[in-house]
Amino acid sequence: MPRFIIEDDFWSLFPHAKIGTVICQGIDNSKRDVEIYEKLLQEAEKEAHTFLSMDEFSRNPVISVWREAFQKFKTKKGARCSIEALLKRVKNGNQIGNINPLVDIYNSISLRYGLPCGGEDIDTFAGDIRLTQANGTEAFIPLGSDEFHMALKELSDLVSQHLGGIVRIEVLDRNNKEMSIFE
Repeated sequence: MPRFIIEDDFWSLFPHAKIGTVICQGIDNSKRDVEIYEKLLQEAEKEAHTFLSMDEFSRNPVISVWREAFQKFKTKKGARCSIEALLKRVKNGNQIGNINPLVDIYNSISLRYGLPCGGEDIDTFAGDIRLTQANGTEAFIPLGSDEFHMALKELSDLVSQHLGGIVRIEVLDRNNKEMSIFE
C-alpha cells in the first residue's frame, strides 16, 4: 500500500488545508444499474442549490474560497476548480451526466458538500503518492484524451504524483480536465 505524502511546498501555500482520503477495495466500476447513479446525481444536484444562495455566482462562499485558493498558485487564465464547474452546471439547469459508478459517487459527494473530490486506481501506482508543486517533468492524460501531456512548471501546477507518472494534474484541477477512474 503506497503512502500519501504531502510535501512542504503544498503546506506553504495552504497551511490550513484539510485533506481526506478513502480507500476502497474490490470495486466493480462497470456501468450497470445506471438509474441508481442518475438518481444519486439528481438528488445531489438538488442539495447543491444550498451553495448557490447569491445571485452573483462568484460571490457564493463555496466558489469564492476555491477561487482564492487558485490565486495562491499560478494557473492558466480562467482555470477553475471542479466543484465550480459542477455548481455552474447546476445553476444553469444542466444535468450532471452519468460517467461510471465511482465518478458518479464522487461527483455527488462534491455537489452535496461543496468540495472538489476525485478518485484514483491505486493498484496502478508504482510507489508513494506525493502532493506537491509540479516541476515540469510530470506526464498526465487529461479526461477525454488518449495522449500524454506535460505539467507546466511555469504555472506551478499542484499535482499528486506517484513514482513513474502523474495521477492528477492540480489538486484543484485545471480547466476541469482530470483523470478518470476507468473500468
